[in-house]
Amino acid sequence: MAVSNRGAALAGNELILRAVFTDADGCLTDLDAVPNIYIYDEDVDTATILAEAEAQVYTTALAGPLAATRLSTGYYTYSYTVPSGADAGSWHDLWVGTINSTDDYQYFGFTVTTGFTSRSQNLGPNTMVIIELAATITNDDGDEYLPATDLYYTTTYSPLYASPDLIRLEMGRWIDYIPDDTLALMAHLASKEANFIQGDSPAGYGNIELARTKFVVFDAVWRCLMIPGQGKEAGYSAGKKKALGDLSITDGAPVTTIPDEIYDWVREQRQAWWRVVNAGGNIVPGQGLSPTMAVKGWLDPDRRLTGRLWDSPETTRYPQPSSNRKVRQAGRRRGRFGFDDRRRGGR
Repeated sequence: MAVSNRGAALAGNELILRAVFTDADGCLTDLDAVPNIYIYDEDVDTATILAEAEAQVYTTALAGPLAATRLSTGYYTYSYTVPSGADAGSWHDLWVGTINSTDDYQYFGFTVTTGFTSRSQNLGPNTMVIIELAATITNDDGDEYLPATDLYYTTTYSPLYASPDLIRLEMGRWIDYIPDDTLALMAHLASKEANFIQGDSPAGYGNIELARTKFVVFDAVWRCLMIPGQGKEAGYSAGKKKALGDLSITDGAPVTTIPDEIYDWVREQRQAWWRVVNAGGNIVPGQGLSPTMAVKGWLDPDRRLTGRLWDSPETTRYPQPSSNRKVRQAGRRRGRFGFDDRRRGGR
């Protein structure tokens, strides 16, 4: 029998009720004896419960008194089975006990449900749905259909900047052993990391979309390559396969060995696109974030000359050499681009 919780106690299932008792200083303390528990269904309001607790007459209680079990100092529990025909709603459990010969009580609540309905439960993104098929499922003749089975489904992942098909298109046969569900989960985790590391992109928004996708592709592949069982065939007869939801690990006979060059290439690509995403798409893959050169403005008197600067041909006559020879001109200044027109009052 499945165990429910206070937030969703399924009719007919077991519910573990717990209570902790403390003194005035907040320290755990034992009651003089184990407390009694009274169960009230959805038809009884809290005002009636409090009135009955004060009068110590529990006429509207559905069940009780039920003796709790002491687990440790001040910690008590009770296993209550919700009736199979119970109505859905807010139920309450009233705990009554004695501390230092003084009567005390406290009530708690739990929600009883009658099962799944499409009207009361909505599925959102990034949600795993687990369907438990019990072995007791039979037809009208009592024939069992299948052993106990757990089915796992996931809703749409968000964010998801790369699909499993795109990842397979990039990596080919090196990740054939990874199921699509596992690739989608890894791509979702990589997409969340891309959102975390993404920098400002005031001028390169179009670039950041491509950078995020490329980063997610290689980050998801890198995560998959770290899963034990790489290079194994999922359906190999001599191997073993373990699946937990969307994560699948297969240990079979080696089909192909992934060379170290593939690991190195995937890691380098991931690091290169990580830098692009971190820069908001404003640099190219492999480029660093540090400036290559910084010079002062044209009007700054301390501006450093950055290359070869030549005298203006309007003021300096350069002789035409008759043969291959170097020509040295007095006063020539070194710069980078063109001639130095600042000597004649230019910029």
